[in-house]
Amino acid sequence: MALNKQLLYSGPVVSIVIDGSVYIYYTLDGVAISFETEWIDIHTDQIPGVTKKKKANHKIIVSFKVPELSFDMLKYALSQPDANISGDTMDINLDERPLHSIFINIPQATGRVWKFVFDSCVCLGATEIVYKKGEQTAWEIKFEAIWKSAQGRWGYASKT
Repeated sequence: MALNKQLLYSGPVVSIVIDGSVYIYYTLDGVAISFETEWIDIHTDQIPGVTKKKKANHKIIVSFKVPELSFDMLKYALSQPDANISGDTMDINLDERPLHSIFINIPQATGRVWKFVFDSCVCLGATEIVYKKGEQTAWEIKFEAIWKSAQGRWGYASKT
């Protein structure tokens, strides 16, 4: 029986661009892109209940797990400048978070690829780094897309 090569594809790949350099991460369990909208309830005098809803806030959160923790990954995911690094030691300062671009390529079984691009993101940090005996280490990283008013968008999606 011949293998259907279209069905053989790896999980999503996340590329993070920092200061013009591209860092590629292969993910565990895929990538989650959540589009969150906060709504305000509008109440009208003498009418019980909500009479209208209005959009108040939008967020796009990108989260993914990486299979291993390398020093470079820790540095870039936590948005640490080179000045915080001395040899094999890094001072962790979470006060200042530079912006990054994120490119996500999600291969489909049909051979096509969904591409999500978020031009300006801030790293919200790693939710936790868990080391368990006998288990694979997975490190979840979260980013929030920042609105680019000049472009009128957070990013874009395309299918190639």
